[in-house]
Amino acid sequence: MNFLITSQVAAKERNFNVECRQTLCKAINPQIIKRFECSAKKIGPSSHLGNSVFMFNQQLDTNFDMHLKIHVGTGGKIVKFLDLKMNVCETLFRGMSIPLVKKIMIDVLKSSNIPRKCPFKANFLYNMSDLIVDDSYFPKFTPTPMDLNFSIDYLENQKKFAILRIEAATVPKTP
Repeated sequence: MNFLITSQVAAKERNFNVECRQTLCKAINPQIIKRFECSAKKIGPSSHLGNSVFMFNQQLDTNFDMHLKIHVGTGGKIVKFLDLKMNVCETLFRGMSIPLVKKIMIDVLKSSNIPRKCPFKANFLYNMSDLIVDDSYFPKFTPTPMDLNFSIDYLENQKKFAILRIEAATVPKTP
């Protein structure tokens, strides 16, 4: 999985940059997932390039779920912004109506070899390359500074087998 966090034309209207501080991908159950790697590299003031690859040890289908959580914090207060559990196959089939999640899903599918429908194959290397995440994911009125924790728990039969965690922040632009 590659993802790029960057400023584009819309950044002219925003008074903050986005910083990716830490990225973690961890396989918890090697019976289900044999490989799960990710990394992020800063390439500009509000730009980060991330990479990820993953491979399953078994085929995943109707019991494959993701639990997406986004927490934001300003001034010492942490607020749950989003807490959404979704069936992966159902979401691929029906799409997503929540604008932020829909944008993430579209961008992930455009930049990866992730299938557009289930099943996910065993012993097949999936990757995501050059996923662009820029400040257009954030409203113009986003507070700064603001801490952001983005996490996905990957589940099969309601049991967690892998996690993705991204710690990021909005920070004031410096001249």
